[in-house]
Amino acid sequence: QEAEKAARAEATEPRGVLRVSAPAPFASIYIAPLLPAFMQQHLEIRIDLHVTAEVVDLVADGFDLAIRLCPKNDPSAIVRRLGSSSIIAVAAPGLFADAPLPARPEDLAGLPVIANAAYPDRGIWHLKGADRTSEVEVNPVVITNCSEVLHRLVLDGVGMGQICACNVAEDLRTGRLLHLLPDWRVVDVPILAVYPDNRQIAAKVRSFVDFLARRLPGALASETVATVHAGKTSGRKSRTKEAAQA
Repeated sequence: QEAEKAARAEATEPRGVLRVSAPAPFASIYIAPLLPAFMQQHLEIRIDLHVTAEVVDLVADGFDLAIRLCPKNDPSAIVRRLGSSSIIAVAAPGLFADAPLPARPEDLAGLPVIANAAYPDRGIWHLKGADRTSEVEVNPVVITNCSEVLHRLVLDGVGMGQICACNVAEDLRTGRLLHLLPDWRVVDVPILAVYPDNRQIAAKVRSFVDFLARRLPGALASETVATVHAGKTSGRKSRTKEAAQA
């Protein structure tokens, strides 16, 4: 009876442990900064945040909610879109210290890249422009299944990389990375809240998803501003170097 009473209370009032799965570094950049405000509003909720690149099984692994940056979801789950980002091409400024920045997709041909092991065509970059697509053969000097390793090596100037814009917004803002070919992108990425389709969704899940739906768009908007600014800066640097070499 006590267990049933507790379950009924959780269904109607935000309380108890909320088990959340979220990918790195999105969890540290966007989810963690929002937790203090959420927990201040909901004093009876405790957060169990599991950070992983894996797509967890919500039911089998016992999660109330997953934040995902991919369209892959459990067919029986409820999905709520919280926002979107894009995979973009980036590089450390030092990688082009002695050469002009790429102005066209063709300029990337043969250049060193840090490749994501999850991508089937690691030696080919597929880019989308406003009215056409382009495929460019690049040179994978490192292949890794870890997004943090990929990010680190790109920052160190080992090669270019394709990284979610929301994960490099601060690097673009501070100039640690440059947004290459800002008029081109790899793919748009939905940011989703995914939770089991139970008959009665717990109030703690509803409260957290509603909170993220209100607060995440503002945080993601600053990412867009940083990306656009970095793109304009990259374009100016490219034109300046080309003019100097003319």
